[in-house]
Amino acid sequence: MADDLKRSERTVAPEVQQDRPLARVQAVPWLIVIVLLAAIAWLGWRAFFYQEEGDPVGSAMLAFEKQNSLTVFSSRFEVVAESVDRRGVLNIDLLESRQAAIIPATVEYRLDLSSMDLSLIHI
Repeated sequence: MADDLKRSERTVAPEVQQDRPLARVQAVPWLIVIVLLAAIAWLGWRAFFYQEEGDPVGSAMLAFEKQNSLTVFSSRFEVVAESVDRRGVLNIDLLESRQAAIIPATVEYRLDLSSMDLSLIHI
């Protein structure tokens, strides 16, 4: 009878758990806090301090549309004029004065788009 008893051999094995580093476990909540603070700072900057500069191409097109003219050529230059005045007696110059002036000038060639029809614009 003693042989009829089946002996089951039990082996007790310890549970194997991977130990996670404490720094990694504590880092996750801090990363969440840092990300939330960064998002709040960005939203606050966007709401109170950000000033939209505008679209330079869009504003140029709006000015072009409102002006209704196209500048084909534009030039800015200065004209220098000088005069000499001599005064004297019997062709002897006793006084001589010289004056110089710099005159700024601008030349622009423009097309008035309001006077054009579609037949002229056809490409």
